[in-house]
Amino acid sequence: GRTLAAQVEAGLDRFLAFAEKARAGRWLGHTQQAITDVVNLGMGGSDLGPRMACHALGVQGSDPECSLRVHFVSHPDPLAMQNALNGLDPQRTAFVVQSKSFTTPETLAMAASARRWLQDGACPESGLHRHLVAVTARPALAQAQGIARKQLWNGRVDVTFERKILALVRGLGPQQRHDGFQLFFWLKWQFFQLKAVGLDL
Repeated sequence: GRTLAAQVEAGLDRFLAFAEKARAGRWLGHTQQAITDVVNLGMGGSDLGPRMACHALGVQGSDPECSLRVHFVSHPDPLAMQNALNGLDPQRTAFVVQSKSFTTPETLAMAASARRWLQDGACPESGLHRHLVAVTARPALAQAQGIARKQLWNGRVDVTFERKILALVRGLGPQQRHDGFQLFFWLKWQFFQLKAVGLDL
């Protein structure tokens, strides 16, 4: 109902604020250096969705003022992680762990590998939260594994938007983002407004 619509609106504001923070170089790691590389960890749609969106938006337009690079790992094979992380700086790399249930063994294995890599790169336990983001419908499980609340996107309310965060962080220039956001979110908002008054599409 209306409560859900209000939650979605708040989620949109939070989503855009985080994306712009990352693009502007204000997402800082534990050494207070800007994050320059974001690695998406996910299986199935949690990999293909953001991967295809980033590819499409990266082809159509890019913002020269944004230096973020996006990488993808969709398999727990250590070689896949090694290939993705080759040449990256642990102090300036962050991971987005995408799992609706946060119980997918392969995704949790990739997240564990990411933590070890960060710690091997001199990131203390107390600083891991600056490098880890989660998108899930079960936020309590993510928090239990060390994901900070401010770095956590609750899939029950805003996952439909937050799963696009890599694409929005990476692919468009300022005017394109402005125009695209307005159209995309207007359509989404109209949908949720209809849901709020009981019309199911």
